[in-house]
Amino acid sequence: MMKLRKRPLHRAYPPRLDERVSRDVSGCLRTDSGLRLLSFEGAIFEAWLAELADASPSPRPVFDMGRAFGKNFFEELCTVVETCYEAPIEALALVQFRQVLAGQCRDCGFGEVSLDIELADEGIVFVDVSCGESPPCSAFVGGVVVEALEALARTELDAVHIEDAPSTSRGAAQRLLVTAKERLVAVEAPQSAKLDDVLLRIRGSADPRA
Repeated sequence: MMKLRKRPLHRAYPPRLDERVSRDVSGCLRTDSGLRLLSFEGAIFEAWLAELADASPSPRPVFDMGRAFGKNFFEELCTVVETCYEAPIEALALVQFRQVLAGQCRDCGFGEVSLDIELADEGIVFVDVSCGESPPCSAFVGGVVVEALEALARTELDAVHIEDAPSTSRGAAQRLLVTAKERLVAVEAPQSAKLDDVLLRIRGSADPRA
């Protein structure tokens, strides 16, 4: 296992803790590095996600929003790993990657995120997200994490929302089954399903890679 050079991860993104925030000539908030920021209460963001969720019986629209943000999240995750471990993110042992991912999600205010690799030999990984009593927020964070996993795996991934995910002491939880997109497409897996149902569908697919 690689040796840590200095204290990892625990910095906010965005912005970095060592950056100042000021207004530019147009009145927009920006960091020293030029990153543009928006400032509003978390309740506003949650209400926005809830409205999107109400507009569709599926969590997919909010999940897709998370995927769009996930590209930036993964870039920052790579930077943190390279700074702290002096190695590319691909070189991390799995246990380290799980810790790094969970820590970065906490620092972003995403709540608790964990990876369940019990079925990794079958090309299946579960992402568990818990960020209080806000299922839409969980869907958004799930999208962020799936996009990061896709960038790391360099394989097109997709996810199925598991309807019968267990509740946790931290509040509303969402479980995503993540695997290669082509497997889900091949078996016409639904966007949301009970665990046993979706496993029956995808276990017959030919490609076991996730």
